[in-house]
Amino acid sequence: MDRRRLYRLLDAESSEPAARGFRWLHHVLIAIGIAIMLAGTVQDLEEQFWLPLDIGFFVIAMFFLAECVLRFIVAPEAPGQEHHSAWQARLDWAGSLGGVLDLVSATPALLGLIEREPAMMLSGVWIFKYIRYSPGLASLRRVITNAEQSLLSVLLGFIIILLTAATLAYLFERDANPQAFGSIPAAVWWAIVTLTTTGYGDVVAAFSSSRYGPVSSPPAMLRRSGDCSSCAPGNWSLGCRSSTTSVPL
Repeated sequence: MDRRRLYRLLDAESSEPAARGFRWLHHVLIAIGIAIMLAGTVQDLEEQFWLPLDIGFFVIAMFFLAECVLRFIVAPEAPGQEHHSAWQARLDWAGSLGGVLDLVSATPALLGLIEREPAMMLSGVWIFKYIRYSPGLASLRRVITNAEQSLLSVLLGFIIILLTAATLAYLFERDANPQAFGSIPAAVWWAIVTLTTTGYGDVVAAFSSSRYGPVSSPPAMLRRSGDCSSCAPGNWSLGCRSSTTSVPL
């Protein structure tokens, strides 16, 4: 098979029967490979079916390694590479998103010869190979590429706000809660879960500092009052509210 025919076989947009058959086999092997990776994390399945799982994994891994080699060979046949040398076209392919994904997808076959478990975990990247054959995901990739500068500006703004929030939390909380806010990098985690409204609750700012004076939250002030324990929630009396001790800033 010449290089041009091989390129059409691998082309995601080719309507030739051989290309459609290759795509069908490609998609099935991706699904089986991901299923093997998932099954490998289940101890009972791993102990009972380790041999077929290993055989299936290495067969699929070798398939994607061969695909990567073939795409490297046919890269000069890609549109727009007519005026480039063969090796320049192959370097362009290796630096493209599809080329990088193919190279990473081929890695489990080589890594599996050294260490099985990391290779099987890395095989999870195979699912991203569907992107090349999905028009919707391909359109999303083009949109992201076209809006790259705008997205980077938004990311930069988020990083500025993140570091500012973490720095302020460090300044106000480092004395009261040194374990969680003892450094700015440690405070970054609190800033992330706060800015993204995730709110895991594992790191909670008390907003008190010996330098700036104690600042208490409303629940803390109610607990100090001592007169609100008999008040039903949502039915506080005026006297109960007035007994709450205010804390100056």
